[in-house]
Amino acid sequence: MSETKTFLFMPESAYGPTNNCIGIGHRLLARGHRVVFAAEASWAGKLEALGFEEDLVDLAPPPEGGDGEEQDAGQFWKDYIREVAPEFRKSTAEQLDTVTKPIWEALIEGARYCEPQLKEIIARVQPDVIVEDNVLTFPALTTAGVPFVRLVSCNPLEVPGPGIAPVFSGLGEHETEAWSDFREEYRRTHGDMWREFDAWVQEQGLPRCPNSSSSTRARSTSTCTPRRSTTSTHGPSAPPGIVSNRRCARPRPLPSSLRASPTAPAPSSTSRSVRSAAPTYRSCAG
Repeated sequence: MSETKTFLFMPESAYGPTNNCIGIGHRLLARGHRVVFAAEASWAGKLEALGFEEDLVDLAPPPEGGDGEEQDAGQFWKDYIREVAPEFRKSTAEQLDTVTKPIWEALIEGARYCEPQLKEIIARVQPDVIVEDNVLTFPALTTAGVPFVRLVSCNPLEVPGPGIAPVFSGLGEHETEAWSDFREEYRRTHGDMWREFDAWVQEQGLPRCPNSSSSTRARSTSTCTPRRSTTSTHGPSAPPGIVSNRRCARPRPLPSSLRASPTAPAPSSTSRSVRSAAPTYRSCAG
């Protein structure tokens, strides 16, 4: 057997990316590797029960006057869907200011808050590989000096390319005349926020995010997306630096009630349906 390695996973605090990492993590455990989750603190005990180590992070200070009750895993997104649902009746361009930007602001605040914690976790865990299934840059993960893999399990449009409609736009591949207007509105509503965030990221040791780029990747970075999603948006092959996987599922039998249906979906697929409007990975605006 090959040498045992330590894999550190940091999924977004939602069921889709966490289940995706669990599926991959189970395969790594089966091969004798060590798997540690730096998930958000509301997942305490849930990942350990599946055989993983937990070294969790807080994305925000504890609420004042809190009674110490256990947090519901992924509660942020449950609350978000309930509160923002009326905004989904607006056009995607109108939602940029009332839906997309507030999401980014909350995520950026969390990234800033947990940066010192992530550095401490990396020092304790000493990972050989870091895996992130999230939509935002966490500088500690990409400056740790070990191979870094980013999973794109949420929205294939996060991976840019020629002939690809702007992420969040809902525009079709043949509606190219509307793409530039949407991108301009995105820059108008998000530009100042991204420039401020990019300045902070540079302070943490990452290079400047170039204009019109959708992500900053370290030289040791690979990006993985679901094969089905990448094929549908980028043709039969993924762009350079992108690895398409088939699907990631926990190794458990399909229930008999689903096995009988020829159209039944596979459990724990990397494709997520809860939040198709997830923000792209460290978007940059000029």
